[in-house]
Amino acid sequence: FTFELRVVTPIGIETTSSFVRVDRDETGRATRLTGTRTENVDLRAMGRPTVEVGYWTRDLRTGRFTADEACCAIFGIDPAEPNLREAAMARFHPEEQALTSSFVDSAVQARKDHARATHRLLKPDGSYRWITTDMRVEYEGDAPARALGTVMAFDHD
Repeated sequence: FTFELRVVTPIGIETTSSFVRVDRDETGRATRLTGTRTENVDLRAMGRPTVEVGYWTRDLRTGRFTADEACCAIFGIDPAEPNLREAAMARFHPEEQALTSSFVDSAVQARKDHARATHRLLKPDGSYRWITTDMRVEYEGDAPARALGTVMAFDHD
């Protein structure tokens, strides 16, 4: 049999794989494993981190949206921006802005407590990067109270 192992480290992702042969006795019981392992492959982009992670929250009762500095950096917006949600929404690829702006509301309408989406985020030079939002919705009784999300961004090559 073969297997592949991917390890997420603080500085990126590494992968390795192995081939393992199982020797068995006449009853079929495994008696020995032999195998070879391939070289580790470093999947990091040279000289820069592969993934950035930021956090955001949205109070579904008041509409108040907050984002940490890492999230603001991913979107290229100033953390002191008075309307962070609007500034973040403006950064999404135009073809995806309608879907992105309704992401939380659609999850709440479907009574989901978890949702994930991947979208393109426009960069100032006109290129784009992929971001993935993983969101959890908290309810208080029957009413949606908060949406809490993690944004992971990586460059598209």
